[in-house]
Amino acid sequence: MTERYTTINQNRTVRYSAGCPVIIVASALLKDNQTSGVLAQLKLKNMSDKILVGCKVSLCAFELSGNKVEGVPSFSFLDISINSGAEFGQKTPIYLPNRATRIFSATVTEAIFSDGEVWKEKGGEWKTFPESALLNSVAGNDIIEEFYLESGIAKPVYVPKIQDDIALCSCGELFSLSKSICPKCSKRITDIIEIWNVEKLKEKSIERKKLADYNTACTLIKSDKLNEVKQALNIFDSLSGWRDADEKAKDCKKRIAELEEVEKQEKEAAKKRKKKAKIIVSAISLFMVAAAAFAYFLITIIIPNSKYNSAMELFSEGNYNEAAVIFEELGDYKNSSQMAAEARDIIKFIAKVDSIKSASVGYYVCFGEYNINTEQKTDIEWLVLEKEDDKALLISRYALDCQQYNTSDTSVTWETCSLREWLNGTFIDNAFSAAEQNLLLRTTVTADENPSYSTSPGNNTEDKVFLLSITEAYKYFSSDGARKCQGTDYCKTQGAYRAKGGTCNWWLRSLGNNSNNAACVSSGGSPSHVGHNISSYIAVRPAFWINLEPLD
Repeated sequence: MTERYTTINQNRTVRYSAGCPVIIVASALLKDNQTSGVLAQLKLKNMSDKILVGCKVSLCAFELSGNKVEGVPSFSFLDISINSGAEFGQKTPIYLPNRATRIFSATVTEAIFSDGEVWKEKGGEWKTFPESALLNSVAGNDIIEEFYLESGIAKPVYVPKIQDDIALCSCGELFSLSKSICPKCSKRITDIIEIWNVEKLKEKSIERKKLADYNTACTLIKSDKLNEVKQALNIFDSLSGWRDADEKAKDCKKRIAELEEVEKQEKEAAKKRKKKAKIIVSAISLFMVAAAAFAYFLITIIIPNSKYNSAMELFSEGNYNEAAVIFEELGDYKNSSQMAAEARDIIKFIAKVDSIKSASVGYYVCFGEYNINTEQKTDIEWLVLEKEDDKALLISRYALDCQQYNTSDTSVTWETCSLREWLNGTFIDNAFSAAEQNLLLRTTVTADENPSYSTSPGNNTEDKVFLLSITEAYKYFSSDGARKCQGTDYCKTQGAYRAKGGTCNWWLRSLGNNSNNAACVSSGGSPSHVGHNISSYIAVRPAFWINLEPLD
């Protein structure tokens, strides 16, 4: 079956006029194969902050020879309701009076908004917005990766640019410069353009790679394994002239010499022991054997066992400090090392929970440790938001990690998102000991609605760890300044965007203007009701209710 329409020509260049609230994103000229008529199609975009209810365009048509087609009427898009940033018109046919038309152009002459405001053309020049250049056409993956880390845009694609009052963000969004903030990724366009400096990004990428190699070498140099210290030397040699790499290389050589000397001495000692074992007199007097056996029994069994029993009694009585000292003196006797560590952990745990009980709202307390890397975990600081009866509500002072609200870009609620599962699984297991986890209350987390949009929030949930909602962000923080949040160094290495002052965006559990966006607090401290796409990587500030009753 023959297709109803045949494309005569199409144009995907963006056309605009300074000050006009509507731009032309694309245009096409089609032939109706049933009627032989010619029709035009336009894709337009509302660049204003208001709802567009009417739009009038002026058309100018030409024959293939270049002769102008007379009698082409203007066309009005009526009874429409186009939100800010939305496209329209691409499915509306505009029939032209002359079948010989092969070229046409269009301009917007009038725009009517829901509040009654009417914009009319004032003779401004219509221009073509330059074709968007792809990032991967002008830079390598290392530069693009550095740009992503600096800008915080989850999937940067285009080279950012500004022409007149039109801006193109790296996320692909085209918007009016009057907004300054990209409505899609919530980044300031002037910041994005400043960040997109290929030479500076290249320098930062190289510097980041050197720093990563340098840190690896600094770890290897501490090893007792000769081959690992030699690896460190190779890395420092490759970084010669950078920071103190040359001094570190000298330290490596000294360390290698020390390890080689130790290795040599151990081999010689082993030879001596082997030789000595061959010449040891096989017969020793019964008295000496008995005396040596008794001394060994006294030192290794009787005395340590007495101390061990005393330490266990002190531990059971709750005298953990004295018990820990004795266990540490016993070293590897029985399970003394384990008991000493357990006693120290209990002492530390008691100190932390006592500080929470005595802390007032607005104070900071320490509870748990976090960094994923178990060898470098640090204490987590929490802000006390609320205390009632025998429980307290805490939220992390700093953003601890950077995660997606949901790992796939599909409609979700707080109940079904992957971030909720991560917080109540991986995060809890990494941040809290078994004793600390027992204090986390499983509470009802309400499915608070977005105050500005009717997006369905889903169902209430039962969680130990959760995020604040938009409503709670206003309730517990009195100002944008109070809501500003610094991200930890680890949070930044996970991809969190940080503004010049070090503050970052952080997720809220409320959905945004649709079920593919989730609300968040901006780096400036204001809650974004529109939100970010759920697959974006944004900083996380966990919150939970802690049970204070078992601490009595």
